[in-house]
Amino acid sequence: MTSDRADPPPLRLRWALACAALTAVLFVPGLPPLAIWPPVLVSFAPLYLAIERQSPRRAFGIGWASGTVATFAGFFWLVETLRKFGELPLPAAMGVLALLSAYNGGRLGLACWLSARAALRGWPPAPAFALAFLTSELVYPLVFPWYIATAADRALPLLQPAELGGPLLVDLLLLVPSLALGEALRRLRAGRRPSMAIVGLGAAIPALTATWGAFRMTQERDAWASAPELTIGLVQGNAPAGTHATVEQLQRLTATLSASGVDLVIWPETAFATSYNDLTYTTTIPEQVTGTLGVPTVFGARMWGEGATPDAPRIRHNSVMLAGEGGAILGRYDKHMLLPFGEYTPFEQTFPAIGRLLTHAGHFRAGVGAQPLVLGDIRLLAFVCYEDILPAYVNGQVMATDPDLLVNVTNDAWFGDTAEPWIHLGEARLRAIEHRRFLVRATNSGPSGVVDATGADGTMSEVFTEGTTTVSARLLRSRTLYERIGDVPWWIGAALSMLAAFVRRR
Repeated sequence: MTSDRADPPPLRLRWALACAALTAVLFVPGLPPLAIWPPVLVSFAPLYLAIERQSPRRAFGIGWASGTVATFAGFFWLVETLRKFGELPLPAAMGVLALLSAYNGGRLGLACWLSARAALRGWPPAPAFALAFLTSELVYPLVFPWYIATAADRALPLLQPAELGGPLLVDLLLLVPSLALGEALRRLRAGRRPSMAIVGLGAAIPALTATWGAFRMTQERDAWASAPELTIGLVQGNAPAGTHATVEQLQRLTATLSASGVDLVIWPETAFATSYNDLTYTTTIPEQVTGTLGVPTVFGARMWGEGATPDAPRIRHNSVMLAGEGGAILGRYDKHMLLPFGEYTPFEQTFPAIGRLLTHAGHFRAGVGAQPLVLGDIRLLAFVCYEDILPAYVNGQVMATDPDLLVNVTNDAWFGDTAEPWIHLGEARLRAIEHRRFLVRATNSGPSGVVDATGADGTMSEVFTEGTTTVSARLLRSRTLYERIGDVPWWIGAALSMLAAFVRRR
């Protein structure tokens, strides 16, 4: 490390903010459906350069600006949702997105703050930035978590290390080229020759990762060639947001699948309008919905039971169930990870006025989790809506149940014809890689289909069409390293990042 006298002053604020914006410009096009991923490999180099020798406070602001711009651009699809279904005028919808972006920007701000503090205390800046970045991804709460890996959605070989360390390991490996380029730019700015070793490392890491990833994909495909196979029919009702497909429509579509000989049918989240009583659903649902289907069916439904007091609201669950060939209910899972401000209002019981203001929010209760749906000797693990983008939650459920197949039922019609369904799919595909299991997704408005255990898409439906899709899924059970150790290494890394931020290097 060179002395302070040899180093140039930090970038002026306007140039630092320009670099922060450039990071967002390079990163956001990598998100689905554009999926222009190569620039993502160097997207954080401008930000790394921008915070060089900045005060921690200013570094936070630079990182916050970068994260805010990236969120505003990457989540712009939310404006249409807020206008159409939140009934907000355009200025208000833009304002809500701006507030969400400002909050999300704090994650990158935290990373830059920790990194700047560590650099001031004499720790090597590149490792400090990497640890700080991963720490912020681990500890900073987001309503819709996202990772660098999401922007490399189409570079499947680069995603394969997820089986070893989840999305954070993928992010670390994808971050290396940015840090190598950033180090080269720092040296050039100081009038020094870039280190060829560091530049070579920045090029070698993605190349080696891609080579190893391609090898693992071939291994996995060879391994599942003899695994049991399930033919699954997916029903896509394509009901407009705020409405539901009719039971008759779902039964009609299922009849075509049953006649074709599928082993299992899956309907989307809250597939039909009727809500059922917790005390009587095992009788009423077979009588009204599943009794005539003639094929095992997984379906989403809303459930309710009375509250603890006469004045309490009904206890509601967003559930997914399995009905047998004769229609009997064989299993049920109540959604555990509820969507804030969508399915429940945080702090509503403490501050009832919040609930009165947010009239569009639901009043669901969280289920207990870890409830596999068992069909004979086949164990299905179901996730509802955005649960399949939560790696730590999915990992815990897989460890507890050891399923043969991952299933997601969702309704993304609320987001309209935007990028959101494709981003959701891109986030979810990492779960298939992390656990080396097939993931089958049944959505109300598409895309419905299968993701294999390497993260590759199988048969997928068109979006915003009514119909059925037939897919084949292998039944696999394995224990990946990520399943066994989870995020423990990253929590250790977070502790080291905090230590570097507050303890001077000797």
